[in-house]
Amino acid sequence: MFKKKMCSIVVVVSVIIFGGLFIGFTNVFAFQKKHLPVGQIAYTSSGSLYTMNSDGSDKRTVVPARKKPLFISDPVWTSDGEKILFAFKDEKKFDKKIYGIGLVDSNEEKGKFEIILQSDSHSFGYPAFLPHVKKICFIKGGSSICLIDSSGANLQKIVELKEIVKLEKNEKGWIYSLSYLPTKKKLVFGVAIREEKINEGITTSTPKVGSIYIINLDGTNLQFLTHGRRPRSSPNSNKIAYIKEGSYKINTIDVDTKKIRTIYRSWPCWLNYLAWSPDGKYILYQKTIEWPTMLSSNYLRIISVKGRKKFKVANKYTAGFSWKY
Repeated sequence: MFKKKMCSIVVVVSVIIFGGLFIGFTNVFAFQKKHLPVGQIAYTSSGSLYTMNSDGSDKRTVVPARKKPLFISDPVWTSDGEKILFAFKDEKKFDKKIYGIGLVDSNEEKGKFEIILQSDSHSFGYPAFLPHVKKICFIKGGSSICLIDSSGANLQKIVELKEIVKLEKNEKGWIYSLSYLPTKKKLVFGVAIREEKINEGITTSTPKVGSIYIINLDGTNLQFLTHGRRPRSSPNSNKIAYIKEGSYKINTIDVDTKKIRTIYRSWPCWLNYLAWSPDGKYILYQKTIEWPTMLSSNYLRIISVKGRKKFKVANKYTAGFSWKY
């Protein structure tokens, strides 16, 4: 009799505990769905370009990778939110590669896009649309920042890597993660450097601390801001979000005051790629959890700039993304 009563008590307590947990998780998910910032995200995965809602729903293929590998990266919405600018690499016959910058309508259904610029000798990356001058800036070959008209004409060189840093003979460097800071009408970008050593015929490459810079559109007033990687400019403030080098943190820095604030710590997860929400209140980021095996898990998440709210978007690996309302 006593055992039966005890079993009944255990069952009742278990139901109460697990029922409470279920209700708690349900409320959490309901809160997230209710308070999740709205909008559309353009992102790339496995070389293709997609869009989806900020909650991960309504996924659409805009430009597929096709059979002959077309690898798309660094998508960014135009200021009107109607089109998506991106960099691409197209593997042609006989291993010939064509690099370019493309522009596509976000409602495209057949994968057709306009080629703004292309080359068989230089790669292009991180295009950004400058609405006030109707131009496009981008990184050419990792060694210079350039500017062209929205039609692809009138190529201008803004700055070269050799004007930014002086590399030693055993160092290799490149420019990356270019974005436009509209409040200052300036460009923000990162510089990465690797030190190479040869020991008994084996070359080892060690990354050095990355640096973040800001520069005028005419190439004047180059300024070092801080050490870090993957800088992205706020759409409506003087702040830049970036990943703190080697510490798995998302920081922001004010370009005027140089004040730095940490909004997220992800240790031991690896952070990669950032994008601001159009209202400047949230940041979309990708984090990767490296498991002991060769497997890894990738997540897209949203966090408020105040660091108080986090939202799940999707489990995806991407080569860049952008956000619009």
